Amino acid sequence: ASPGTYVITASNGSCTNTASVTINAQPAIPASPTFTQIAPICLGGTFNLPSSSLEGINGSWTPDIDNTISTNYTFTPDDGQCATTVMMTVNVGPPITPTFTQWGPFCENDLIIQIILPETSIEGVNGTWDPAMVSTSPAGEIIHTFTPNSGACANTTIMTVINNQQTVSTFNQIPPICEGATITLPSSSLEGIDGEWSPSINNTETTNYSFLPNDGQCATEATMTIIVNQSIAPQFTQISPICSGGTFTLPTTSNDGYSGIWSPTANYSVTTNYTFTPDAGLCIATSTMTIEVISAITPTFTNPGPICIGEVFTLPAFSNQGISGSWSPSINNTSTTTYTFTPEAGQCAATAPLTVIVNTVPTAIFSPDVNEGCLPLTVNFTNMSSGSALCNWNMGNGVNIEDCGTVSYTFQQAGCYDISLTLTSQAGCSETTTAENLICVTAIPIAEFTASTYFLDEFHTLVNFENTSVGGTNFEWLFGDSSAISTDENPSYDYVGNDVGDYLVTLIASSNEGCVDSAFATIIFEERLIYYIPNTFTPDGNEFNQTFQPVFTAGFDAANFEFLIYNRWGELIFETENANEGWDGLIEGGTSIMSAPEGVYTWKVNIKLKNNDNRKVAIGQVNLIR
Repeated sequence: ASPGTYVITASNGSCTNTASVTINAQPAIPASPTFTQIAPICLGGTFNLPSSSLEGINGSWTPDIDNTISTNYTFTPDDGQCATTVMMTVNVGPPITPTFTQWGPFCENDLIIQIILPETSIEGVNGTWDPAMVSTSPAGEIIHTFTPNSGACANTTIMTVINNQQTVSTFNQIPPICEGATITLPSSSLEGIDGEWSPSINNTETTNYSFLPNDGQCATEATMTIIVNQSIAPQFTQISPICSGGTFTLPTTSNDGYSGIWSPTANYSVTTNYTFTPDAGLCIATSTMTIEVISAITPTFTNPGPICIGEVFTLPAFSNQGISGSWSPSINNTSTTTYTFTPEAGQCAATAPLTVIVNTVPTAIFSPDVNEGCLPLTVNFTNMSSGSALCNWNMGNGVNIEDCGTVSYTFQQAGCYDISLTLTSQAGCSETTTAENLICVTAIPIAEFTASTYFLDEFHTLVNFENTSVGGTNFEWLFGDSSAISTDENPSYDYVGNDVGDYLVTLIASSNEGCVDSAFATIIFEERLIYYIPNTFTPDGNEFNQTFQPVFTAGFDAANFEFLIYNRWGELIFETENANEGWDGLIEGGTSIMSAPEGVYTWKVNIKLKNNDNRKVAIGQVNLIR
């Protein structure tokens, strides 16, 4: 049916009913039948064309089956199956002869990888071989037959594998040789087989060699042992060195009885290497001998100098070349001297001179500008020496100073010190001069004291001083007012009548050697704080006791004053910073003023002392009675 809306009418006798339905249909897509391809057949073989596709579509084929020629067949689906026609080609041909890759020829008994002949020919024909595996034994021709599988349109075929017989490689034996003789191994066997020998030729010891034929010759390997006889080394007594112009004779027979000749001819003027060649027919090695011809040698020596006067030295008994001899004149370590070396006889050596330089030693001279003093003591040392390249001062306390001029040094510890000056000249000669206890440093006394009090007022003016100095024998006290002085060890001093203020006390302690130290302390003379605060006042309007305030007579700073009143609940009800203002018993509250009721009130005074920055706070209570 075509897409659209359809009305259905149903009736049963006189009863009729209708209904409508909408059909949404898409056009049909024809199916394409598929079939299993029929394999090629041999001429006259049989095959069938299926009446149904793999999808189950039925139909028929045209033209009729023909097994004599390759044909294109067309499948036409039966009506009403919504399917298309398809075509299949069936190939018909004569039997083929399978072909394969040829194996061999091989060499008999070669070690080859296992070879199994392929089951499929180059043309794709499957089948089996008899025998199926290739072998290299025995020698000759082995025929393998290939039989195609049943149904294959192919003929049987054969493959002939050839195994060639190996040729045995033989060689003429090389006779034994003497060590070092030339060996030549043939590159081809007596049968004409080419190949290589291993290992490399060795003409120093007996060796087994292996012959490996070149590829493709189907021949056996071979071995050959070449005996190498060790050559005997003839022994000779070494001829000693001769002086130029002397003579020597080379022996024609070795110590062990082997004869031969030497070359080159004897040369008595220069050192020469000679070679001994044994007579022919003996397995004897050549030998060499070097005969040294020595020219007259001028001995050389390591000079023991230069030295400093008085330094001990020796002259060597042998030169640097090992020549022995004697020296003249006798050793002199006080002045520069030239000595002559005379070699002992038979050493081909000449006499030789040797000069040993003897250098002078500098003399160290110095002087201090002071020999003693108090700690710390600075001393200037003057160097009065000359001709020195290096000067080293030792201050006797482990301190060393490198300086050839005037040296200044400050001693920081008491005691006596040995001072040394070591001078070293350009030639390396040195001398040390030491002055024992040259500098003596006296420790200064330590001035210390304590006072019975450091604060005075108009009621307390006497101070007792205790001297705690160490090392002092003489004392002088300055008490800080006018010119008051005392030499007592532990003085007392009365500051009565002095003004308020600070007084610097000085103790000067000195030792018998005149060393001085000072100690200081400050005595403070201040006004005593004097005040009175009543405990009751009566602000009742009469002329007596109308205000409450502290009464200060001395010792406070009026510019740093604060007076506060609190009620029983801790509320501040009056305050002033004017020391002349008291509380009149009134309470200011906002814009109104009211009289404080009778009762107990707390007061607080906060003041600064007059002569220092110390502050004092006083708290108490006052009774208000009306």
